[in-house]
Amino acid sequence: MACLVRHLWAISSNSSSLWASWVRPYQLTYTSLWDIPTSIPCSWAWRKVLKIRTKVAQHLIVRPAGVYWGDCVMHKFSVKKVWETLRDKHEAVQWFPLLWKSFGTPRDKLLVWLIILNRIATLDKVQRWNSAVINLCPLCSSEEESRDHLFFGCAYSKRVLQAMFAGRDVVGANWEGSLANAISLFRMKNTVSERGRLLWVMVVAELWRERCRRAGEALSENQLLKKLQGLLHLLRHGFPQVELAVSEDYVSSIVLLSLV
Repeated sequence: MACLVRHLWAISSNSSSLWASWVRPYQLTYTSLWDIPTSIPCSWAWRKVLKIRTKVAQHLIVRPAGVYWGDCVMHKFSVKKVWETLRDKHEAVQWFPLLWKSFGTPRDKLLVWLIILNRIATLDKVQRWNSAVINLCPLCSSEEESRDHLFFGCAYSKRVLQAMFAGRDVVGANWEGSLANAISLFRMKNTVSERGRLLWVMVVAELWRERCRRAGEALSENQLLKKLQGLLHLLRHGFPQVELAVSEDYVSSIVLLSLV
């Protein structure tokens, strides 16, 4: 929305931009910007600009001295200032540093974000949509699948996490406990915590991918752990701030990370 407000500001401030110079003679010939109805035949982009007028009218004020945003004259448009005014403000969640301050790939972080919010299509949800679906965890084949079971009530995922974080109390009694343990263990702004956040995000994301692969060719625990070890080796060159040491033995790889 803040980027759309820029168009309103450009028109109201008599900006010399090419777009604003085109809009004035063709769209504002007989009426004011604030009086044009949104129901008129127009392009999708122009209708978007018209629809946000009611949301920003109290902030974007045109006066003889210039265009004001709130109580201040906006000589130069600031997307950040507009966004800070219009956005919904909430307290930062506790897991914010664990996820968004990690060196994980954007793909992994987006996936883990969905897992934390419980927005993944686990079988307990799918079964509510289709009662014919059999709800059985693809990883352990012994209990019903849910987000809390996969991370880390499942015996398979629990063993993988414990092997990758040997000597660290990462696994909790339930999902909330495991997440709280990871937040507590890797909360510091140092190399050890950076490594821990990176590895935690990577393990959680890879466990979900392995769960999805179970419909086809599945990996054994050793194969999955060796794959994670290989990813750690690749990430050495992608994240020069974090020096990752990898050994041939997948269990000792995490020991060499010096998570102590």
